[in-house]
Amino acid sequence: MEINFKEPNLRLYKLLNSPEDKNKLREYLLNTININIYQQAVNKGILEYNKEDFNLMSRQIEEKLKEFERKKEEDSENEAFILEINKQICELYAQTFDLENFEKLTAELLEKDCTPSLKMDILMCKIRIAIIAEDRKMLRMSVEEAENMFISSCDWDRKNRLKVYLGLFHIMKAEFSEAAEQFSECLASFEATELLSFEELILYLVFSALLSFSRNELKDKIINNSEVRKCQKLLVLPEFMYECQYHKILRELLNFIEIIEKDLFLSHFKEHFCKIMKIKIYSQLLLSYQSLHLEKMAQIFDVSAASIEEDLRNFINEGKLNCVIDRIDKVVKMRDAHEEDHLFEALLLGEKILRNIKKNID
Repeated sequence: MEINFKEPNLRLYKLLNSPEDKNKLREYLLNTININIYQQAVNKGILEYNKEDFNLMSRQIEEKLKEFERKKEEDSENEAFILEINKQICELYAQTFDLENFEKLTAELLEKDCTPSLKMDILMCKIRIAIIAEDRKMLRMSVEEAENMFISSCDWDRKNRLKVYLGLFHIMKAEFSEAAEQFSECLASFEATELLSFEELILYLVFSALLSFSRNELKDKIINNSEVRKCQKLLVLPEFMYECQYHKILRELLNFIEIIEKDLFLSHFKEHFCKIMKIKIYSQLLLSYQSLHLEKMAQIFDVSAASIEEDLRNFINEGKLNCVIDRIDKVVKMRDAHEEDHLFEALLLGEKILRNIKKNID
């Protein structure tokens, strides 16, 4: 189902945060006649001032607005027609980041057409604007309002599209379990390309699932998912995890981290991801053996015994691994074989602490 207000596209946010893509950013802003973001990019030193660019965009915006007014005058008695033209004007304001006029005109639109579909389209547009503008207050308020609409009313297509928005919002807040659930539910009928590409959706799903899903959930919701399997390179780490291919898994973990390092939203969590994945991997192995010599464990993971011992001691000291290292025999032993839920409690605690840290930073 077609939605209103597809601009601004979140590609703009990625271009603004990729200094090496200045020419692509300039070209994108000219194509979308986004004179306000162009001005901000010049003020921040991202782009150089170009008078011809400004004159061109100003002229194009002025011509478009004049054309809209001309159309309204041709059929000024047709309220439905006028409403549709006002939607197009509002879309232009969103596209060009004229937020003052966008807010004013959307309020007028909703007075005449307060349908759940139109209101949801406006809210999803506001969410994208808030992400691009890095306006956390606007983002939080728009998401909360959209969630309330999701519960009370709105068509299925928009509800499914909103799940992608909510998933990304949870990623930004380090709420990985909630993100994984939202992404997995909307995967089969994904259409929110104004927010993410399909490949990005799969990456975010696999990332959040690895942090929050159990081994069986990984198999059912990720490894055996026909949509996820379209991005085969992202399945290697979950498959190694499920199949216990420990001799390859740490190297594949590094490969996966190289992928998330390049992502604007996931790169902030690379150290957290590496740490939690190592804890899950070591715990999975130790729960199978209950005790294991450090040298044998190093052989299994195809790394040095010193690196394994350093990891284990750090995680034990932090209370993240429920085991001990016998200093004499160099044997790693699980403390209590019956406390398999300990890992997941520790992971949940870790995520809670991370969220609190982010809230304090925000």
